[in-house]
Amino acid sequence: MTTIIADHIKGSEIPSSWVRAIEIDPGETFRVILEPEKGLTKKERHQLLDMLERFDGYEDSEAWIREIKSARTRSELKVPLC
Repeated sequence: MTTIIADHIKGSEIPSSWVRAIEIDPGETFRVILEPEKGLTKKERHQLLDMLERFDGYEDSEAWIREIKSARTRSELKVPLC
């Protein structure tokens, strides 16, 4: 799916549920960008599940989480949050 860009949208035309966190001027114009979220493919989901099944549940959870979160750790479990 392609990205949709809508330019010159007045603040008064933007749904209030989209702008709850900020105050906007109803007369100000905005650019609205709609991009599809990248989801995992079926193959990627199965690879992650297969990888998780290899753990028996007796590992030190806190140490394992610290290792996965580490910037220097290379792991297939690190999935980008796009």
